[in-house]
Amino acid sequence: MQYSRLRLIVAVALLLATPYAASADGIALNWSKCEADGGFSNITFACNSNAGFNALAPSFQLDAPLTGVTSVRGTIEVVSETPTLPAWWDLDVCRSGSITTLNTSIAPLLCSYWVTGVIVHDGIDSYTTGLGGPNTARCEFRSFVSGAGMSLSAGQEYIVTALRINYNRTVGSPSCGGCGTGVCLELKNLSLQLGTGPTFVNLTTPMPTPDGTHVTWQGGGSGPNGSCAGAVPTRRSAWGAIKSLYR
Repeated sequence: MQYSRLRLIVAVALLLATPYAASADGIALNWSKCEADGGFSNITFACNSNAGFNALAPSFQLDAPLTGVTSVRGTIEVVSETPTLPAWWDLDVCRSGSITTLNTSIAPLLCSYWVTGVIVHDGIDSYTTGLGGPNTARCEFRSFVSGAGMSLSAGQEYIVTALRINYNRTVGSPSCGGCGTGVCLELKNLSLQLGTGPTFVNLTTPMPTPDGTHVTWQGGGSGPNGSCAGAVPTRRSAWGAIKSLYR
């Protein structure tokens, strides 16, 4: 009898000591795939062709369900490791039109696009160079729907939209130099609008680690102004592998 009671006490103690994996809100940025699908945090390109593209997958997760979400807006900061931004990353002038939105660029598995079953409107609101210094650019993008909006679940990773960066004007004439320069990109925030009024849910916490909102191009690290500090040019797949065990 005493032995059985002792076993019960030990079992309860072990249960209380086991960490509970509660869902938390957060944002992430990856190349090619979402975080749960093992997206990449660095892209290396030989800069030898004008054909092809790479796609960014900004994504988010909620810690509580939301209903009536009608739009998601985001900001990505671009920081070159050189004193000035290369012309290749001047996507407003030298390579105007080289950043677009096209959701068929990414086929999610463990995550999903935040909009399903209705028509979604995606686009680049602005791409502006020099706002954070001569080696920087800022991209504002948005994805929205008409009508009552979407109902989103807690603990599910959602991709906002696929941001395609093509290789136009990399070689030949005319071309834009600096494709081989290291660059860091950081997802600064995502803002979810509820309904058509001024109610927004703002997400800024990186997931799953402090560098989860950073990706690099050609292994680029921190810029001279300290932005994009902590970017690591490796594949982040551990979080996605762990999450898949609970689905």
